[in-house]
Amino acid sequence: MTRTLARLVVAGLVLVAALPAAAAANDARPIAIVGEDTLTTTDVRIELGLMKQRRQDDGPTMRPEAAQVLRRLVQNRLVIQEGYRMGLQDEFVVANPVKEFVMTRAMAAYLDSVALSVPADQAHDYEVRRLAVADHMRDLYAMYHVQVDSSVLASLDYGRDDDAYQQQLREDPRVLAVVPKGTLTVAGFSRIMRFKEYHGLVGKPDAAERRDEVFRNWVAEATLAHHLQLQGTLERPPFTLMQERFERDLVLQEALRVLLEFDFAPSDDEVQAFYEENIAEYTPPAMVRMASLKVANAEQAERLREKVLGGTPIDWLRKNDDTVIDGPPPFPTDFYAPEKLNIAPENVEAGYVPNAYQVPSGWVVARVEEVQAPTPRPLASCRNEVLSHLKAARTRDLMITIIDRLEEATPVTVMPDAEASVAAVIEEFIADQRDDDSAPADGAPATATPASPGQEG
Repeated sequence: MTRTLARLVVAGLVLVAALPAAAAANDARPIAIVGEDTLTTTDVRIELGLMKQRRQDDGPTMRPEAAQVLRRLVQNRLVIQEGYRMGLQDEFVVANPVKEFVMTRAMAAYLDSVALSVPADQAHDYEVRRLAVADHMRDLYAMYHVQVDSSVLASLDYGRDDDAYQQQLREDPRVLAVVPKGTLTVAGFSRIMRFKEYHGLVGKPDAAERRDEVFRNWVAEATLAHHLQLQGTLERPPFTLMQERFERDLVLQEALRVLLEFDFAPSDDEVQAFYEENIAEYTPPAMVRMASLKVANAEQAERLREKVLGGTPIDWLRKNDDTVIDGPPPFPTDFYAPEKLNIAPENVEAGYVPNAYQVPSGWVVARVEEVQAPTPRPLASCRNEVLSHLKAARTRDLMITIIDRLEEATPVTVMPDAEASVAAVIEEFIADQRDDDSAPADGAPATATPASPGQEG
């Protein structure tokens, strides 16, 4: 699996997870027609999964507005169609990850089917499933005449701190393995090792174990890929649908990257103007200084607060109210950020009396005595932040322009009951997430890393 694929695999798994549920429900309802494409409630399910994954939020399940989700789906499909018109599906950054992802999922499904072929009374035994996979892989290696030179493999010391030796490995022409579609030399395997072990294995005590694991995976994947291609597995509907949807998602990402590229070199006057138009963004909140009194309990605090609200000076109450506890003011007389005292922005004004605060050994009644007017940060001290905001604003404006252009050029028809259908799917999705959260954790995985010929364990 490439690094590009690894970055995208989670999003792809969201798509995969949505497919069986969509197929089982068999209730995909059309919600909009965008050009020649029909959006259905299946697209809603997938989009909700992607939105949840992008948030990477373990908090409460989100509840987006149906109109927002519908609008997002239509806009995304417009951009996807533009991406296909640009031929982005054929670009390496899209085509290669799609190919690798679908093959990886096909391999996993195939090995799962092998693991689940064990007798029912042993289906929960991980070791039994692992051995079933290992036996099947040995059969495939024999079927396709896979050969491995274990002695050569064992001699490759990627942990040796010797530049000359490592260079020899990178140029070594010896054949390490013969697989269905060719041979793997030591030099070729060294390239794979540099890719898989990006930081190298020099000095690593487990270098040999990691070398063997990379080798086993490569031989297994090469053999399985050939076997699945001969079987026509990737042409079967579940995988063609998986490929189509994953490809669309990558085309969308690449199209957005291409369409939103622009030269960003604002003049000093433009930066200054944006700074002044958005001066509130670069102005710290006002600070407040409090006058405060401490009493023993909530009832005394409420009576004292009523007196303060009535205009009685706090200094007078400190000297003359018997319920006030002697001592220095409970709140220091420094300036505070209002939010630290739970004072909402609209209440930041001299004379404001918040509800009493419960503190250790008593209650505090306080009043805002002074508000320190905030001073905007100088442009020189926040220029990078201003530039970032300006670029984001121009990107949003460009996105709006692009969407407007695409909408003008493409007929879009939204079904009369589209929002209701989307809202229903949102409720189903949230209910499913709650069920998933309450379900017990799964046990050990069904499959394990298959052993290569001569590497069985």
